[in-house]
Amino acid sequence: MSVRYRELKAPASTGDVEMIAQMHTRSWSLTYRGVFPDSYFEGGGLLKDFTQMWGERLGAKYDSANWLIMVAEVEVPNDGEGGAQDEAARTGGDTDPIVDSSVAEKGESGVYAPAGFVCVNATAEREYGILLDNLHVMPEYRRRGIARTLVQTAIKWVVQHYPEESMHLTCFSSNDRARQFYTAMGGKLYGEPFMWQDGESAPTECLRYSWTTQTLSSLV
Repeated sequence: MSVRYRELKAPASTGDVEMIAQMHTRSWSLTYRGVFPDSYFEGGGLLKDFTQMWGERLGAKYDSANWLIMVAEVEVPNDGEGGAQDEAARTGGDTDPIVDSSVAEKGESGVYAPAGFVCVNATAEREYGILLDNLHVMPEYRRRGIARTLVQTAIKWVVQHYPEESMHLTCFSSNDRARQFYTAMGGKLYGEPFMWQDGESAPTECLRYSWTTQTLSSLV
């Protein structure tokens, strides 16, 4: 499996904004049902919100000193007319119509289907260090080292741009798979659990994971 990693920079194309918004929407839809009501994922509102958010992040807000947005894309062999597009469409599965195969980008020997992304945000929650704001890998591409490579890329970026800063993230306590992964990547629980709620969700317990500057340096 050939994987390429591509940093998105402003001004991003409409296709790239749609690609990352669709991955973000799909990941939330698969992971957070039960945390949010079903209505939260219906009607296209979540995709619209994420498209707007990523359009802003990859527009005027983007500054390479403050943001890292990296996508992972898997090459899908082009085995004839329609073959690559059909394969890209199949990655969503019958139960997930969110990912549009039109976001796959053509390469010399096939198309690159979106597989995951990471976002590091140095503009928020600086009292805890540099925020690893988003990390998502599509389920059909998990356990292939993509998430590990994305986090390692984030760590290298933090060490390069903010060598005196720690790195942190938050996740829901119920997300056992993510918690195990963060621990395996050197993250340590920081502080006490806290409750988070938005307008449509029930209060949900969250945890913060942190990587000290020493840990970050040892992982580069």
